[in-house]
Amino acid sequence: MLLLLLAFVLPGCALQKRIDPVQNTFLEDVDITSKEENLPFGHSWLAKDSDRGNYSKVYIEPIRTDLIPAEDWKANSNSVIRSEADYRREVKLVATYFRDELVKEIQNYPQTRFQIVSKAAADTIVVRITFTEVEFSQPVVRAAALAAPVPGVGVAVSAVSDPHVAFAARFSDGGTGKLLATIADRRFPPTRIVDLNKLTVTSSAREVCAIWAKIIAEGLNSDKLTKVKQQGSFSLLPW
Repeated sequence: MLLLLLAFVLPGCALQKRIDPVQNTFLEDVDITSKEENLPFGHSWLAKDSDRGNYSKVYIEPIRTDLIPAEDWKANSNSVIRSEADYRREVKLVATYFRDELVKEIQNYPQTRFQIVSKAAADTIVVRITFTEVEFSQPVVRAAALAAPVPGVGVAVSAVSDPHVAFAARFSDGGTGKLLATIADRRFPPTRIVDLNKLTVTSSAREVCAIWAKIIAEGLNSDKLTKVKQQGSFSLLPW
């Protein structure tokens, strides 16, 4: 009953996040409402005169986490995250994971056209990414929802907390600094009948980052007008 009560007492922020447009944080100089038809992001823009054939290398800067609002940690308070410092620590670990996954996906992409490098140069695409939102799972509450025999408890928990991640990215010419592309997205992990990933604090966030890494690697390696396939939003598997 407590879980059901929380769904009515707490504001529906989790549900609202699923329909809110992406923020313009880190992308204040671009039209955040623009969207390329073939790219599965909330925002995407490509410079019309850019040619990926001019580039053979990719440099990915460390992913920033400092633009997440300071008060966001309070929505993530749990047995693991007891302070803003705890929250920032976990976010930075996920940021490192995201960058590692992106490097791996680009390097391992079939017949990849890019080499990952450690600094920018004239034939390099520089990738700058920042997290703008990170909401982790609530493992204790999720575990209680799995154990509870009361119908509707799972829905109530999702109304209170819905783990997700949002990011913004800028792709630039490593020699001139010219802006080549921008993307931004807010994404939730795939919906599952039984979701074991939500039983740990950061697993859902890592899953989202792994999906993004695959999409970005495919987008970089695909021809400009090739449709990048959307990753599934529903899974029967519990992980």
